[in-house]
Formats: sequence, structure tokens, C-alpha cells
Amino acid sequence: CKLDAANYLQKILEWVDSHHMFMSSNGGSDHALVFSWDRGAELVKGNLELSLLLKNMTHLVHYGYSNSMVENMPNNYIVIPPYRKSEECVDSEKSVLAYFRGTFIDDYRYGKGLRQVLAEFGQNLPHLFKVDSGHNEFYWKELSAAKFALCPPGWSEWSPRLFDALYCGSIPVLFEKIWELPFSTHIDYTTFIVFIDISQLESLPNILQGFSQQDLKKKFTAINFYRKLLTYNETPRNGDATDMIAKLLTEKKAI
Repeated sequence: CKLDAANYLQKILEWVDSHHMFMSSNGGSDHALVFSWDRGAELVKGNLELSLLLKNMTHLVHYGYSNSMVENMPNNYIVIPPYRKSEECVDSEKSVLAYFRGTFIDDYRYGKGLRQVLAEFGQNLPHLFKVDSGHNEFYWKELSAAKFALCPPGWSEWSPRLFDALYCGSIPVLFEKIWELPFSTHIDYTTFIVFIDISQLESLPNILQGFSQQDLKKKFTAINFYRKLLTYNETPRNGDATDMIAKLLTEKKAI
């Protein structure tokens, strides 16, 4: 599907370039292009013509390029949060220590085997871990009841669950540090994310139970403080995600 998407995008850009003077006037440097979901613009891998069309544009991406598998990706990119319907979250007592609901398959390359370990925690420690497969209508309610939201990788290291967690007021637990986080020059993620190295995975129950009430309060406070910067509103507001993107695009234009 990456090949099909790349060909489709190339046709779009070639049409825009042939029908409008603006893109070619500055080599595309005054244009921005949004790439949705994880690696986004990596779909240009191996497509030199498309790479040349895109190289001067500002890319709005969810994953970032600093650790990209594709060579010669541009430096002019902004990492942005995905759009999520935060109004689906509910106010709830944090009655569950840790929560994950998602896909489980036998191929351990999917999620690097992390999901299977989390499933074992759910089976062996059901009083601490609520882990279920698939998706259901109660996902947001279940997530809102968790102190910690487990955000393992799937086929990609990037996970939208980080943002689901923030919108529902749960503390995200990440197992990978190789993807860039949105607006990182304006948000101190260390104040509310728990980073777990894969080598620490077996100790996860003890690590999560080891946070004091004061530690948890600080993280919940930080989530409430930063959450608005990562939230889109139907009508953009000062200090929300749309406003942050506009400010960062303005900064890039000034440079």
C-alpha cells in the first residue's frame, strides 16, 4: 500500500505543480504537507522523483525523522499529535493500576513480543493489570479508570495510545524511546511519561506499584497542564494543538 500511496501522492503534487504557480515559485519551501499515522513520509522510500518534490516542503508527521529508516529525509519537519476525540473520555476513579486493550497475534515481530508479556500480566495479576484483546465500546471508559496506560509498539514503535492516555488522564507507559514526541521543545514529557526499558519488563508490576501517591499526583498534574497543547478543537483555541502547529510553522518561516 505504500507504493500505491506514493504513486497517488506524486500524481497529486504533479497536478498541483502544473496547475498552480505557487509550489514551484519557491521550490515548495513555503508549503506544508500532512502525513498521517506513524512513519508517514517513509512511503517515499526508493521514489527519487517524489523525494525531490517533497524535500523542500515542511512535513507535519506523527513519527519524526531523526531515526528514520529512509535516507535523506528532510530536516524541515514538525512532529504533531494525531486527532483523537477526547470528549469520549469520562471522569472516573482510578481503580485499575495498568490497562491495555489491543491486538494480539502469534508473530512476535508484532510488538516485539511485548504484548504477549502484558497478556501474561493480565492473566497472572488480574487485580493489577486489565489486559484484553480487540476493541469495544467501553475502551474509553476502561482507559479512564486506569492509573497507567500501557502503550506497547505494534508494527511501528509509534502508538496513538500515548495520546488516548493523556486525554483520559492516565499516565502513559512507553517501551520505546526512538520515536520523536510532538512539540518536544515546549513539553517536558519526563514529567508525566513512564519509560520502561525492555530489559525491565519483568519488573513492570513492581515499578508501577512503586510510585508514591505524591509521585502520581505530580504526573496527573503535569498531564492536566500539558494536555491542552496536544488537543485539537473544532474551533482552534489559543494554546491548543492547532495553535501550536501554527506557531511552529511561523517559527520555521522566520528562519
